[in-house]
This record gives sequence, C-alpha cells and structure tokens, in this order.
Amino acid sequence: MGSNSLIDILSLSLNFVSFIVLSFIAFLTLKFTSKPKLKIKMENVEKICGAFWLLSEKKIEQRFSLINVGHIYASPAIINAKLYINYDSEFEMFNAKFGSSLELESSKVRRGKNNCKYITVSGMNLYHSEPAEQVVIEIKTPVKPGVYKCWISAKMNETDLGVHKFKIKIL
Repeated sequence: MGSNSLIDILSLSLNFVSFIVLSFIAFLTLKFTSKPKLKIKMENVEKICGAFWLLSEKKIEQRFSLINVGHIYASPAIINAKLYINYDSEFEMFNAKFGSSLELESSKVRRGKNNCKYITVSGMNLYHSEPAEQVVIEIKTPVKPGVYKCWISAKMNETDLGVHKFKIKIL
C-alpha cells in the first residue's frame, strides 16, 4: 500500500465526517427555523363537488376546526394566533366563540376587503399532537342561492399562517 492510497483513505474519511457534521447542522437549522403549519377545516357541513352546501336564509353556527399539523422534521407551536374570519357581504355575522371550551367571544363585525364582513379572533395557542381547537361562528346565510366565499386569514405574531379558503354553495 503506497502513500497515495493512505492519503486517499484519509481524505475520504475526512470528507465523510465533514458530510455528516454539515448534514446535522443543516437539519438543526431547518428544525429551528421552520414556521408552524396550520390546517383549518369546516366541520358539520356536507362538501359536494368542491363546495360546502348550506340552505338559504338559515341562522346557523358554523364550526371550524384548527389543528397544528407540524412538519416531518419539526413541530413548532402556534402561540397567540390571530384569525380574520371573512364571509361575503350577503351573509349576516353575529359572533364568534372560541377557546378551550368556547368560553371566549368576539362580536365586533367589521367591513373588510371586497366589502366582506369579518370577525377577529385572537390569542389562540395550538400545539402539535393536541386535539383540534374549535371556533364557532354564528351566521345567517344569504337569501339568494349561489356560490359564496368564506376565507380565514391567519397569523401568529409576525408569522403568516396562510389564507384558508372555503367555497359555500347556498341552495
């Protein structure tokens, strides 16, 4: 075995160790800089052909389920989440109930983008592997049948948690 073979083996070993260390540093960077991942589902409503179907001119409690789904490599907590729950202007909005046992309430309905109506819900904390948090909105559906929009813009401190869109078909 010559000196070149020994140098080649040492070089290969050093490269392998460097690869392992850099991979570990990259994984830790990914883990500690990942942003939370929020999933919002509309509950207790039939979804047919990509739209949630509701009857016209009915006062209902619309339930949304919020869960912190995390990532394969990290599961950061969602702390102090703020939700802007928007409905097309044809809907009447009354209030939003939220919290662990729906003990908190928000009833200030405002006008937003595209003349929609929205209610703000804030202060929610969602941890990975916990049961879903619930938000219940009391609304009255439009008189006129058609397809309407509902969307929830979510944020946490300075972090964007996405815009979650729901298409509602009024019969």
